[in-house]
Amino acid sequence: MHTVLKFALPVAHLTKEQIAFFRLLSSRSYLEFQPLPILTHAGLCAAIEADAAQILWAPPLVALDLWEWGSAQPLATVVRKGRTSYPAVLVARPEPQQELATLLKGRVAWVSKLSAAGYVVPMRFLESEGLVGSEGFQEQRFLYSHQGVLQAVLQGQADVGATYGRLSRTSSAVELRPEAEGLRVVAVAGYVPNEVIMTSRKVSELERLSLGEALRRTSLGDLQLLGVELGVERFSLQVGEHLEPLMRLTHRARSSEIPLQRPLQFSEELGELSA
Repeated sequence: MHTVLKFALPVAHLTKEQIAFFRLLSSRSYLEFQPLPILTHAGLCAAIEADAAQILWAPPLVALDLWEWGSAQPLATVVRKGRTSYPAVLVARPEPQQELATLLKGRVAWVSKLSAAGYVVPMRFLESEGLVGSEGFQEQRFLYSHQGVLQAVLQGQADVGATYGRLSRTSSAVELRPEAEGLRVVAVAGYVPNEVIMTSRKVSELERLSLGEALRRTSLGDLQLLGVELGVERFSLQVGEHLEPLMRLTHRARSSEIPLQRPLQFSEELGELSA
């Protein structure tokens, strides 16, 4: 009988293709992986803490918290376009051509305080550049998705927004995603490590080795089943110091502004923290 491990993913719901991917992953291991959709960062942490999931596709700040708590260990990193990190950017409309300092006096759109590219890294950048004035922003909105930030700026509901970009495969040029067409990059705030595949303390070393080998053996055709939302070129088992630059950059923010309190309770039906 196969060991069943629940694999939490940062998505609102699973597609048929994503379910098929995990069937393929299971077929390459003596383990059975059951995907579990959990959209929020708090819900992902809670699932690992409550043993509702044993494996996690972890956004970088979630990975840092679980790693520091000793709740989970990194196993693999996501690789996209040959890279294991991506740029956090501040974007605005092409017109009027205002400087970043001027835009920041207006309306700012963030993802959430638990988003590396959508808040934490850009805010640290603005502080280091002396661009966060004592008078503050005219308005701040947290929209809880990168798409929401892009739409707010495109529709004129925000003057500047924080999101992620991508690096050209052939150069160090920063590009915007197709859905950001019509916007311009006004600043590159820093670089964020890609998501990390984490395993909880409940996963044995033999199970980690089996999962790692199954991830390594996935083909590009297999990975296309994950879709655009999780789109990945391959998994790298060379985790090394992947998270440490972000840990140094965000230590103060994570310990003061956006801590997740333990113990966490998890409701599998909701995929969220329970009251």
